[in-house]
Amino acid sequence: MPYPVIFNRRTQEVYAYFKGELYHTRWDRVRAIAYEDYMVNQYSGKTNVGYLEILLQGYNDPDKWIWANLSMPLGRTIEMQSSLWEYLRSYMNNGPWFDEHGNPSESDSYNRQLLTAYRKNTKQRLKEKRANIRPDDSTSKLAYYVYLTWSPMDFLREWIYSFAVKRSVRTWPKEVQERLKPNGPTTSLTELQQAKQT
Repeated sequence: MPYPVIFNRRTQEVYAYFKGELYHTRWDRVRAIAYEDYMVNQYSGKTNVGYLEILLQGYNDPDKWIWANLSMPLGRTIEMQSSLWEYLRSYMNNGPWFDEHGNPSESDSYNRQLLTAYRKNTKQRLKEKRANIRPDDSTSKLAYYVYLTWSPMDFLREWIYSFAVKRSVRTWPKEVQERLKPNGPTTSLTELQQAKQT
């Protein structure tokens, strides 16, 4: 699996790790491109595909540049990729928190309120389904047993997600890991790179 591209608001930088090399760019100097291509085959005809890429500089090799792919795997239209870029711009410029009207907010209270229902794990959902079984309604029993048969997939998904989160943080280079900590350094990799060169 390719490493994710990390947008760090604290240091105002973007990081990517590709084939054992670290790439980065400062947010105020970021360059991105969105473009559309199409594929043609005999079964589906012409299919438009949108791409979103960002230009990143090599950390140990400042003369090396790559275009890192940010495209979402599903719904790859140019409109969807442009919307993703606007979301990323809003995140980096305004912050991750917003209120019920979509305006930037200093507090994450509205986001926490929305995420409480989503963050329930499979065990909690099974308990809720069991509590909702009514003796006089066979449909509620059926709903519980259907959910019970699909719950191993949910357990597996939760385990893979937690494993992937731990893996992705531990395998990044030390300079990035330090900057991802809430109390880590706020100096950018660009400043660190310039200090090494002098």
